[in-house]
Amino acid sequence: MNHSATLIPAFPELPGVVAGLTTMSAGSPTEAVQVVRDATGVGHHLRCVHQVHGDHIVGDEAWHEGVQADGITSMRAGVAVAVRVADCCGILMVDPTCGVIAAVHSGWRGTAQNIAGAAVGHLATAYGVSPQHLRVWLSPCASGANYQVGQDVHRVLSEYCDPHPTDPSTWLFDNIRAITCQLAEAGVTHVTASGLCTIADRRFHSYRRDQERSGRGLAFIALR
Repeated sequence: MNHSATLIPAFPELPGVVAGLTTMSAGSPTEAVQVVRDATGVGHHLRCVHQVHGDHIVGDEAWHEGVQADGITSMRAGVAVAVRVADCCGILMVDPTCGVIAAVHSGWRGTAQNIAGAAVGHLATAYGVSPQHLRVWLSPCASGANYQVGQDVHRVLSEYCDPHPTDPSTWLFDNIRAITCQLAEAGVTHVTASGLCTIADRRFHSYRRDQERSGRGLAFIALR
């Protein structure tokens, strides 16, 4: 399978890290999982979680198949961690100095609960990671130019919402800006955003664009 067509890579400057987001070219969910396994070389050691739009993070000791969480961390060799996204942001984290990785799912509900900050706190408590050592990549997601939201989002994230230019009853929500601010407040200084919008770019799964027909991409990370 052609990984250049099926993956948007993260952390290309870190040779020991294999990470990114699968595209619609990866095909079915089973094929997307296989793309990640092939890219990372972890075989069946790919960990995912049952996502519930919360702020719970699980690590090595708490993870099991089907656990409810929206973030997953590990420092075990030969393990990849991943979250499923379709307009939500996949936040990938790595501390290359001590070999800790994290994958976090942050749609507007997760962002409203500051799951990014919760993940940084979990990494500090569980693994002794210093926020300044973290490298963070924010996946393609619904962008502030296209992410049209209503009062429910504006009520909890108004500082990251701009008035819609043609519909005064709605706003445009910038999830990347919100997450970046939350990471800065948590002490993270190395953050890179892909700059790609899942709604506008048809390489990516988008629930906002395709509704129930939408699939899911896998935002994943592993260490070589």
